[in-house]
Amino acid sequence: MAQVAITINDQPYKIACDDGQESHLLDLADYVGKRVDQLAAAVGDVGESRLLVMTCLLIADELSDAFREVEALRAGTAGGGVAPAPKDPSSAVEKGADGVPVDVATLDFWAGRIEKIARRIEQS
Repeated sequence: MAQVAITINDQPYKIACDDGQESHLLDLADYVGKRVDQLAAAVGDVGESRLLVMTCLLIADELSDAFREVEALRAGTAGGGVAPAPKDPSSAVEKGADGVPVDVATLDFWAGRIEKIARRIEQS
């Protein structure tokens, strides 16, 4: 069992984790720390405990949105469902740079979804 030293809101913590998970834990702590800092800047001095609880709720809300999005993708309903078939069937498939056939409409659909997710991440 490894132990990692992290700092969130200027408070040091030693957290145990499985061997090999140290880097992942540091990434998570960095994300939480940034969210705490953003929230602290927005709400001011509300006390350490309240700030951490508010941050947990904010992250839980983000996770809930992500779960809903995953379920919608599994159900084929996210972003209006699966990509529509192109109107001209001859343009439905093109060859990619590697010579592998590519369904252009599906590729456009997923590119749009990825861009939307990237914008949400940038805004958070």
